[in-house]
Amino acid sequence: MRATMRNFRIRWTSEDGQPRESAVSYSKRVADREADAKRAQGLADVDVFEVDPMTGKELARS
Repeated sequence: MRATMRNFRIRWTSEDGQPRESAVSYSKRVADREADAKRAQGLADVDVFEVDPMTGKELARS
């Protein structure tokens, strides 16, 4: 069985109301952990989403 790496990024709203997005991609486990850390900091609208590893564009949710 072949393992497939899936890539995820995080988007959130900063304390000053600005939309932000991570510049790097994470594994799902690490993205979830980083998102939880942002929520613990009190940041709003934290969302983990999958991206295409070649383009960095968001993949459609299934």
